Amino acid sequence: MHYLVDLDNTLLNTFFIDENGVVNFYWSESFKQDFGQSPRILKDLFCEPFLTMLRTSTDLRAHINMFLKNHNIDMSAEEFSEYWLSRDCRINMDVLNWIRTHHADGDHFYVASNQPIIRMDYIWQHKKELRDLFKDVFIPANIDAAKPEPEFFIKIQEKLNVPFSDICLIDDDENNIESAKQLGMKTIFFESIKDLADK
Repeated sequence: MHYLVDLDNTLLNTFFIDENGVVNFYWSESFKQDFGQSPRILKDLFCEPFLTMLRTSTDLRAHINMFLKNHNIDMSAEEFSEYWLSRDCRINMDVLNWIRTHHADGDHFYVASNQPIIRMDYIWQHKKELRDLFKDVFIPANIDAAKPEPEFFIKIQEKLNVPFSDICLIDDDENNIESAKQLGMKTIFFESIKDLADK
């Protein structure tokens, strides 16, 4: 089987939603202590044009610098990126160990995520355990499509050159799962390691 594995809140522990329905990033837990501001200002960073830039290899530094200037954070885009990225790769070891077991059994694994290229490059560079297990990375910048667009999965299927029925998406987003199902892919809707236990 060829497994496409999502990153955020699947392979990586990235965020949680609090009692008010607000997204909170694990990596920003010390943000207020470090910068004297609420981590909720991060919504101004991860918005347009950031979301549009996901599809491209556009340098995000200008966008990051604008965010830092607007919030009076005395730091360069490079320094802030290191702060963010170095804290934002918390691997879910239960999922990683499941992948290791199935990798040993001959299954193939690929990252399939709507990541900006800056973050994917950082993860790939610093996490050898992922490079050892994953054959390739599919993100909007190198696929020219994004989940849940069917084109994202169609282009991956063409690259893998296997039937859709031989591809399984592991993802925590129901829209992505439904899009993959419509193409005839197998899917695993991920909420916890229990969803993988019997697969």
